[in-house]
Amino acid sequence: MGSPWKVRFLKDIIRQERPTVVFLCETLSSRMQLERIRMQINFQGMIVVEPQGRSGGLALFWKENGQAKLLSLSKNHTDVELNIKDMQAWRLTGFYGEPNRSQRRRTWDLLRHLARDSNLPWCILGDMNNIVSQLDKGGAAYPQSLIDGFNAVLEDTGLQDMDLHGHQFTWERGRNTENWLEIRLDRALVTHSWFDLFPMAKLYTMEGSPSDHCPIYLEPKGNQRWQRKKRFRFENAWLTEPLCMQIVKDNWEVNEDSSIVYKVQQCGEKLEVWGREVTGCFSKRIKECKMQLKQYRNGRDVQSLQRYKEAQQQLHLKLKDENGSWVEWQDGLKELLTNYYQELYSSSQVDNDEVINCVKPKISEKQNVQLMKEITEEEVREAIFHMHPDKAPGPDGFSKSYEKLLDVVVSDTQSAFIPGSLISDNIMISYEVMHYLKRKKFGKEGFMALKLDMSKAYDRIEWKFLEAILRKLGFCDWWVYLVM
Repeated sequence: MGSPWKVRFLKDIIRQERPTVVFLCETLSSRMQLERIRMQINFQGMIVVEPQGRSGGLALFWKENGQAKLLSLSKNHTDVELNIKDMQAWRLTGFYGEPNRSQRRRTWDLLRHLARDSNLPWCILGDMNNIVSQLDKGGAAYPQSLIDGFNAVLEDTGLQDMDLHGHQFTWERGRNTENWLEIRLDRALVTHSWFDLFPMAKLYTMEGSPSDHCPIYLEPKGNQRWQRKKRFRFENAWLTEPLCMQIVKDNWEVNEDSSIVYKVQQCGEKLEVWGREVTGCFSKRIKECKMQLKQYRNGRDVQSLQRYKEAQQQLHLKLKDENGSWVEWQDGLKELLTNYYQELYSSSQVDNDEVINCVKPKISEKQNVQLMKEITEEEVREAIFHMHPDKAPGPDGFSKSYEKLLDVVVSDTQSAFIPGSLISDNIMISYEVMHYLKRKKFGKEGFMALKLDMSKAYDRIEWKFLEAILRKLGFCDWWVYLVM
C-alpha cells in the first residue's frame, strides 16, 4: 500500500460503495503507514499484522467503534466477531493463503482449526491462493492434488464458495503477452448459517485496480433490516397528475383524528407506492417507447400506425405555458422557449436607488491607491510558482492587493461562494430560526419569518446594479472600468 495510486483507488472504492469493513492482504506496510490510511478513509477501528521481511502483511478496518471484536490472528488471518447495528452478530475472517505450494497444507490446517473456534455464522474473505476447479485458471492446468486438497477442506469445514459476479479472474500476470496468466485466487467462503442470515448476498469483482489483484466486494443482503430504506422524496411531476391531489385528500380524511406527523408519514407512503407506478421509472418507460417505435415502424395497418403515433407522442417534449396549457413543438414550443430566455436575459429597467442607498462605503482612498498599483514581476512569479500543476488562473488581471479587500467587502453573514462555507448552510440557519419561532411563546416582542422566491444570484444580474454597488462601496472609477 505504499503507492499513492493504490491508496487513491482504495479511497475511491470506499467513497462509491461505502463498506462497513475493509480487509487488505499483502499490504507490505508498517502499522504507522496503515494508521495514516485509516485516518484518510475515516474508519474508527483497525487490526494490523505487520509484514515479515518483504512479504505478507494484513489489515482489517471497520467503520465505527465497537463493530468488531478480535477473536484471533496470525500472519495469515484476522478473525473478528462483527456487531453491526440492526444485524445479528456474525464472524468475519480476513484470510491470506500460503503462497508456497509446498506449504499449502498449512493453509488447510489453519482453516480446519478456525472452523472449530466458533458457532457464529461465518464468512472467510481474502486471497486464498487456492482454486476449486480448473475453470478458475486460464492457461496451463493447475495441480489437481492442490485442487482436491482445498475442496476436501471446504467439505470438512462446511464452507461453500460464493459465486463471483463480474470478471471471473482476480489475479493476473503478463497481460498482452504470450505468457498472460489469469487465476481466481480471491474469494469468499461462507457457512450455511451465514447464507441463511444473508440469502441475497452477492460477491462482485471491481475493475480498475492498480495492483495485480482485482478487489472483490461482498454485499451481505438478507432481511429488510440490513437493506437501507430509501428516503421518501416528493416529485414535482406528480402535480401534473389529477390522482395525486385525490390521494392526499383521501389520506387526510381517513386519518382525520391523527396527528399531523402521522398524516404526513402515511401520505408519503401512499404517494411513494402510487408514484412508483405512475412516474417512478422514466428510463424504463422511455426504453419501452423506443421498442414500440422500432416494432411498429414498418407497419402499414391502422393499429400499427396508431401505436407508432402514441409511442412517438410520449417521447415528445412538452412544457406548460404561462396559462398552464401544455405546448408541444408543433403548437409553438419553439417560440415558448425563445421567449423565456429572451425575457430572462433582458434588462428589466429596475430602479435600484432604494437598495443602493442602504449600502455603506467600505473602500478607503488608501485602499484604492493599493488597487491601482501596477502588478509587479515578483507578484507574477509568486502566483505562478504557487500554482497547482493541474490548475490555471483566470485572466482577470486582479493583483494580490485585491485579496486583502475581500474581508472588508464581503459580509460576515455571506455563505455562498466563500471558501470554507456552503450555500446549504442557509438551510440549517433557517431551521434554527423556525425552531426558535415555534418555541417562543412568551414575551412582549414577537417575530415573524418571511419566505421570498428569488432568482439565484448566478441566474441573472443587472449590469447597472453591479456598477452602482461597486461605486457605492467606494471603488475608484478605474477599478470599476476594469470589472465592467
